[in-house]
Amino acid sequence: MTEVFAFELDRRLRAADLPVASLVVRPGVGVDAKTPERTGIHDASTPYRRNPYTPWAQGKDTAAWAAVRALADPAAQGGEYYAPAGRLRGLPLRVEPLARTHTPPAELAQSVWDQLEELAGVHLSLPIRR
Repeated sequence: MTEVFAFELDRRLRAADLPVASLVVRPGVGVDAKTPERTGIHDASTPYRRNPYTPWAQGKDTAAWAAVRALADPAAQGGEYYAPAGRLRGLPLRVEPLARTHTPPAELAQSVWDQLEELAGVHLSLPIRR
């Protein structure tokens, strides 16, 4: 749902000729067990919870890299999708988005838009995509 909204937001920003871009980021899987210690948050004093994804995961610090890459990459453009190279973990890359979220039917994109406006209690006055 959020990816559909983010891609639709980028289309509407472009249609309005606004100098703003919406990029989509997927962090992969990040778990505390692979994250460096943070006093009071993740250290010897905090309880450890088993996580079934740990063998395939990365630390939460590394999971943030895709967002940092999208934000800091001077070549990044609206409508692009950044994710770990290995889908669950790895260096961040620009990857091809899934068609079902990147180019859904217009009715679905409008429905997601309307639902999120209702949930947020705001109306975003941007033109409907061309």
